[in-house]
Amino acid sequence: MTRIIYERNEYAVTLIGHAGYAEEGKDIVCAGISALTEAMMQRVAGRDCFQPAYGMHKKKGIVRVNLTPKTKYAKWCAREMLDTVCAGYASIAKQFPDHVKYEVR
Repeated sequence: MTRIIYERNEYAVTLIGHAGYAEEGKDIVCAGISALTEAMMQRVAGRDCFQPAYGMHKKKGIVRVNLTPKTKYAKWCAREMLDTVCAGYASIAKQFPDHVKYEVR
């Protein structure tokens, strides 16, 4: 099961584990989660308005993305982006509740 924790006030999202919907390389649940996560990481890479921090431990199946907005506008941008990506995570969790748990803190 993949556990996704959105720490809204911290501008951070943590993903833990593998969905286990299908064998590796054919797991559509993991693919959806990975696509959302990769798009978010690509979007913030190299941005001056954030101090993005990424942590990834593939073997343990852990990814953490933490944005530290530097300005009021960057806070708005970070919130909008994270809310959008996390809406996608929530949708996947609703469709596959035996494979994904999503929570907001």
